[in-house]
Formats: sequence, C-alpha cells, structure tokens
Amino acid sequence: MLKTKRNVFHIKIAVCSLFFCCLSVVCCCFAQEPPVFGFGDSQSPWQIEADTIRSLENNKYIAEGEVVVTRGEKRVRADTIRFDGNSQDILAVGNVVMTTGQDTLSGDRMEMNLAAGTGTIYSGQLFVGRHHFFVAGDRIEKIGPDTYQADKFRLTTCDPEDPDWHMTGRDLSITVDGYGSVRHAAFWVKKLPLLYVPYLFFPVKISRQTGLLVPELDYSKEKGMEFNQPFFWAINDSSDMTVYAHAMSRRGLRLGAEYRQAFSENSKIAVMADGLNDSRKNDQGLDADYDYGYNDDRWLRTNAGRYWFRMKQEQALFGGLTARMDLDVVSDQDYLVEFENGYMGFDKTDAYFESVFGRDLDAQEETIRTNNLSLHRPWAQYSLNAALRWEDDVIKRRWEETDTTVQRLPVILFNAVRQTVPGIPLNYDLESEYTFCFRQDGLKGHRTDVHPRVYLPLYWGDLLAVEPSAGIRETAWWMDERDPSNPDMERGVTRTVYDMKLDLSSELSRVFALDREAGSRLRHTILPRVVYEYVISPEQDDPFPVFDDDLDVISDGNLITFSFENVFTVKSASTAVGGDDTPGYRYREVGRFNIEQSYDIKEARADDPTDWRDQTSRRPFYPLRVELDFTPVNNFRFDLDAGWDKYEHGWSEFDITMNLFDHRGDALYVAYRYDRDTAESIYARGALTLGRHLKLYADSEHNLFNHLDIETSVGCLYTADCWSFDVRFTDEPDDDTLSFMIRLSGFSDMESSNTSNDNMM
Repeated sequence: MLKTKRNVFHIKIAVCSLFFCCLSVVCCCFAQEPPVFGFGDSQSPWQIEADTIRSLENNKYIAEGEVVVTRGEKRVRADTIRFDGNSQDILAVGNVVMTTGQDTLSGDRMEMNLAAGTGTIYSGQLFVGRHHFFVAGDRIEKIGPDTYQADKFRLTTCDPEDPDWHMTGRDLSITVDGYGSVRHAAFWVKKLPLLYVPYLFFPVKISRQTGLLVPELDYSKEKGMEFNQPFFWAINDSSDMTVYAHAMSRRGLRLGAEYRQAFSENSKIAVMADGLNDSRKNDQGLDADYDYGYNDDRWLRTNAGRYWFRMKQEQALFGGLTARMDLDVVSDQDYLVEFENGYMGFDKTDAYFESVFGRDLDAQEETIRTNNLSLHRPWAQYSLNAALRWEDDVIKRRWEETDTTVQRLPVILFNAVRQTVPGIPLNYDLESEYTFCFRQDGLKGHRTDVHPRVYLPLYWGDLLAVEPSAGIRETAWWMDERDPSNPDMERGVTRTVYDMKLDLSSELSRVFALDREAGSRLRHTILPRVVYEYVISPEQDDPFPVFDDDLDVISDGNLITFSFENVFTVKSASTAVGGDDTPGYRYREVGRFNIEQSYDIKEARADDPTDWRDQTSRRPFYPLRVELDFTPVNNFRFDLDAGWDKYEHGWSEFDITMNLFDHRGDALYVAYRYDRDTAESIYARGALTLGRHLKLYADSEHNLFNHLDIETSVGCLYTADCWSFDVRFTDEPDDDTLSFMIRLSGFSDMESSNTSNDNMM
C-alpha cells in the first residue's frame, strides 16, 4: 500500500513538470517585442518605442512605459508621451530627457513640436555639453535649433548639485556658439551674493565666427575711464578682421582695425592700424606738471593727430622666390610707450608678429622704425637677397631737422656658403653686396663690396687641426656728387683689404662611468683653440666715403685669440624604441665652460695713442671672457657670461641667469646684469604652488646703478574646477596698479583693473 502511494506521488510531480514546460513554451510562442511606431517624414521618420502604444482619434496616440522617440542624434525619453501624428506635437510627462548632440534638456514635463524643434520644458535643466553649461529653471523654452530662453533661472559650469558659483537672473537667452544675455544678473559664490549687473551680454562661443569679443575695462590717471570693444568679422576660412573702438574719458576715441589672411602655409599677411585725435598735448615744457606725456627725452609731443600703422607679409613667388614686407610707421615718439598694453597695444602686436611671422618689431622706445621690402632666393650652396630698407627717424621727420639717416634703396646680397673647390683640397666662401645709400641730407652714392675667402684644412691625425685661410675684400664707391666737406675726395673711390687667418684646434676627450649597471657615462671633451688674424688695410689719408656701418672703415688688425672650451655630456639608458628588448640611450649636454682671451699685437707695438682702443693707456689685452652653461638636471639651468679686465682689476661686465622649476608649477628665475660705469640691474620672478588650488607669484626689477625700483608686483591665483581668481598688485615709480581677473569655465575671461597714483587703498 505504501509503495502504491509513493508511485502516485511521483506521477503527480511528473505531470506538473510537464504542464509547466508546456506553459513556458506557449508563453514564449505568444511573447512580442515592444511595439514600434513611426510618423512624420517618410524619408526620415520619427521612431517611437514603448511598452504600449494606444491609438486615439484623428491620428493621435499615447505611448506608455519607457517611451523613446528617436531620429538621428535626436532622442526624447519619458514615462508617457502623447503625440499627434499630423502636427508632430508631443506632450512628454515623467522623467523627461531630450538630447540633441551634446546638449541635454530634462525635466518633469515637456511640450515640444518635433518638426520645428521648439517647445517648453517645466521644472527643467539644460546642459550645453560643448561649454559645460548647466541652466535650471521653472520654465525653459527651446525657441530654435541652438537657442534657449528662461524667465527665472540658475546658471553654472560647476557641479549643479553644489556649485562653487552660479548666476541667477531674469530673461535669460542663450544661443550655443553665439551669445547670451540676461537681465538683473546676480553672481553668487556658494550662498553669498557677490555681484549684481542690471544687464549682462556674454559670448557663448567655441568656434570662429563673426561677433563681439569680450571688452576691456580699465581706469588710469592718464586716460581716465576706458572701454575698448572689439568686433570680430570672420570673412571666410582664410581671412578675418577685428575692429576696435577704444573710448577714453580724458583722451577721446581711439579707433583701430586688424586684417589677417593666410593664402597658403608660406603666404600670409597681417595689417594693423589705430589712431585718435588726442584731446591732450604734451606742449607745456619738460618741467610742467602733466600726466599725459613722457619726459624721458627732450622732445615734446605737440601733435593731436596720432596713429600707428604696422604690417607684415610673407609671399611665396615663382621660381623659389619669397617676398617679405615689414612696415612700421608711428606718429610720434611717445605713442608706442603710452599705448603699450591692451588689444591694440605694442606688447600684443609684437608677440603676434613674432609667433606668426618669426620677425618682431623694433623696441617700443626706439625712435627709428625699420621698414623693409625684400626678396629671398636660397639654393643648396648659395643665397640671393634683395631689399629696399627705409629707416624712419620719427624725431627728425616730425621736427624737420636735418636727416642724415642712411636708406638702402636697394641693398643686394649674394653669398656662397663654405664649400669645396672641385679637384683640389681647398674650401671657399663668398660675401658680396651692392647698396645705393640714399640720404635726404648728406652724401649719396653707390657701394659695391666683394669678399671671397679660401681655406686649406689640414689634419695631423686625430690630435691637431690646422686651417690657414686668406681673403681679399674689394670695395668701390661712386658718389652722386663730390663731398663738400672733403673736396679732395674723388667721386669714384676703390679700396683693397687683405686678411689672413690661422686656426689651430684640437679635441681631447675621456669617458667616466657613473653607473656601470645602468650604463650611465659622462664624457668630458676639451677643445683648445688658437686663432691668429692679420688684416692689411690701405692708409686712409684721403678718406673713403663713410655711411653708417663698419664696412666703410676697416683698420689694420693683428690679433691672436686663445680659447679653452670644456663640454660635459651624459649618456643614460632610456626606454627602448620599437617594442623589442634592445636598450636605448639618451645623450644630454649638462655643462659647457669656455675661457677666451684676445691679445692685440698691433696695439702692443703702437706708440700713437690714437691707435689705442682706450686712447689713455696702452691695453693690448682684451677682457678675459668666461662663459658657463650648466644644466645638471632637466629642471635647473645656470648661465654665466662675464668679462674680466686686467687693467681695471675687476669685472667689466657680468650677466648671470638662473632658472629653477618643477612639474607642479613652482618656478624661480633670477637675472643679474652688470656693465661697468653703464648699468647694473637685477630681475627676479617666482611662483609657489600651495596645494591643488592656490599659487603665489611675484616679480621685481631693480636698477642698482641708479638705485631705482623699476617694477615690483605680487599676485595670487586661485584655481578651482570651474573657475579661477587672479589678483595682482604692481608698484612702479609713477604708478600703482591693482588688477584682478575672474575666469569662469565656459565663459571668456572677465577682467577689471584699477590704476591710480593717488587713490590706492
């Protein structure tokens, strides 16, 4: 009986198992994928996927349960979406998220027309991915493909849950890669309101496009309140223009423009000009009390019309020719010093030309400005250069003084680099020049100079290199007229100069082991050298024409120079190249030390003081030159360049620089310059990083010769994840400056500065 019951129980279990298996098969057979519905453009329809989609009247539907509406990169997610297949209007409710590219719009409820891409989201948040903007508001409207509006909002580029800073206000309008505007804007740091602006207009750009740039705001004693608004015009992919309006309450309106175009990689142009009708003049005399002129020279500035035009161009031409143009014309000697900073200032212009064209401007205090138009044609062993060079003397031009500045119109140079003479063991090189020297007042004429040179390199094994060489320089002048000050000088004059040279050098080296296991080595190379130079120049009782360079006056020479150079190079193991087990090595020069001494045999033998360099005593020994470059590690460098005068028993000049830095941003740079009886100054700058966010920095320059502080400044930079704050104080002899900069991630820099002599707190 028991056995029968056990068998019945087993039969029941088997029947139940078979029932559930059949039920599973039936369920699998009747299971369906979530319904998918398409509407809109038949070529590119919107696809709706949801747990359920119910049809209503007039082609309207309701989708419920993890609803996703997609077309291309556009996507809308919600718990429930009601949509109209005719108008493409949708109403999304519950956990609404709409993404378009990198931008996301999310909230509790959204009304949107998918055809137009416009609509409204409630209790929403906008995230602009390209700028990392977060905008939260009770009501956010999307009124165009990349344009959004919000009545009451909160904006930040930080973590929106607990932002370091945020902005609140009314009537926000943002166009991605365009501009944003807001009324009654308040800037908050955490929960502290810091700044209120009735109206704020700001760029929201990452691409190059036409529009207003961030303005410059400033105040100074000389210019008063300043506002400089630039407008950028993206003309096409290869050219653009920026126009500036610089309003100064004490000086007037300064207008400027910059035009830039890149024709190709080797052809480009940049033209810049600015000017103003200055309401102030410096015409009260050097002893007058004024705050709009400069008394570092004896020249006044009486002109009201002021300007600066500058241009650089580089153009690749046919046949390997390259043309270059450099123009630099300024109205007066004070303009570049007075307008040094800012968008149109000298500093930014000079840095731009140097970075783009590799050619900078003359120093801002230089009153002779160089203008040049040149053609250049290089070959493997020769080069041809032709130029029209005009030196514009601003002082002489403005004050109508006698202008004897030499203009080279043109100057043509043809040179040959050192090369071998076929068939014989000789080398040669060549320097040649033709110049028409033009002066508005004074002697004018042509000058031709040819200077070939031959070398005979000889070697005594690996121990000694001997190289005698000789050159001949032939110079010819032809004057447009006789020189009234030298009536005995002919209009046509020639001169022949002979020069000979003997160069003896050697190279000795030894390798020292630093780390035998790692394979590190130190190579010490000694390079002794002796150079003897002898120049024979004809007597100049009948003087040759003299323009403005050393080519016109060449004296006899008899000079011997000794030098002793030491080079230290470290060889160390480095990461293998190519992915195999072959070890690699890195070579780094850690030090170079050179001593050089010249002795003038001619002066040692001369009895006439006019043949002496000093003309008060015979001093055949030149100052002993000492040069040292020391880089023991990658983040430290020490340089020394000095001259020791045995007759003065001291240093005649001394230049020292030291540069120390690390990967955190800590840095220390010190430079000391000494030139006996002329100049002595020290300059230092440094930066110290305190933790991840804070950096302190300072720089100072002091004139030890005149016991004057040139400039001293200290500053502090605080950098957070989504903003930074920079404050700086600068002390100058005639001015004190307190400036600060707030940089918000996703925005352009917002700057303000206060400059005053008298009103510093």
